[in-house]
Amino acid sequence: MVVVDILMLFTFPWRVLSDLGYGGLQLKLIVCRYTAVLFYLSMYTGITFMSLISLERYFKIVCSTSGVSSFLQRVSVAKVLALLTWGVKMFFMLPNAILTNQPMPEVFSCMTLKSDLGRRWHEVSVHFNVGIFWAAFLLMVFCYTSIACHVYHSCKRVQRDSSEARRWSNQP
Repeated sequence: MVVVDILMLFTFPWRVLSDLGYGGLQLKLIVCRYTAVLFYLSMYTGITFMSLISLERYFKIVCSTSGVSSFLQRVSVAKVLALLTWGVKMFFMLPNAILTNQPMPEVFSCMTLKSDLGRRWHEVSVHFNVGIFWAAFLLMVFCYTSIACHVYHSCKRVQRDSSEARRWSNQP
């Protein structure tokens, strides 16, 4: 998550300077080809990591007796999931930088810098990432709702058991 945040932070100054009109078309070209791709790569990778964290917490709290909880807490599993996440995201996002290879048009927009294949790939990667966003969102809603219900029922059970223990201890 730290790498994701650092990469995303690295892209902000370039975008801000470009939006303020500094750097001319050359800076806009850099933003379109590289920093925008890096920003979205970082953003969607971070979203995926947050959903994996919520899933790990779900298994740790709600399904604590299952072997999945201890399996997910292994360092080797975390490394594999992180590498898999980065690999899949790079597979879908880096071609957006590579396929942005057209000469600078008179009327500037990032999409006009893309080849035909680049525009199609951009559409595929957008749909993929939006799908990942919604899947991660629904997974996090499920996980954290389940965790909240589990903690609530556990708290009620402890309060009930505590009141029964007081009742038994106050009898002569």
